[in-house]
Amino acid sequence: MNARPCALRGPGGAAVLAAALVGAWPRLAVACAVCFGGGDSNWSAGFYAGTLLMLLLPPALLVGAGIVIYRATKRQEARRAARDASNATVPAPPGTPARVPSPLHLVR
Repeated sequence: MNARPCALRGPGGAAVLAAALVGAWPRLAVACAVCFGGGDSNWSAGFYAGTLLMLLLPPALLVGAGIVIYRATKRQEARRAARDASNATVPAPPGTPARVPSPLHLVR
């Protein structure tokens, strides 16, 4: 008994069967694996929204971090300016002789 092997058995059998089905019914191949076959379904809008979210989220995070850093820098500059203004000496009235520091502070 020498039986001939079937063409659908073996590792490539599923591919041959799929190719035969697509050849016999081309409407089966029209369905997109991502949209689940419905061009008018809400899945398409969901995938578009997800794609936009993934595309826009990283730049939005970078811009947000930049704004936070910029505002923190400006706040620190304002604090430093206020501190320097409070530590500034009051100018002497006109006609008062200027104080000259003693050179003794340079000698050690």
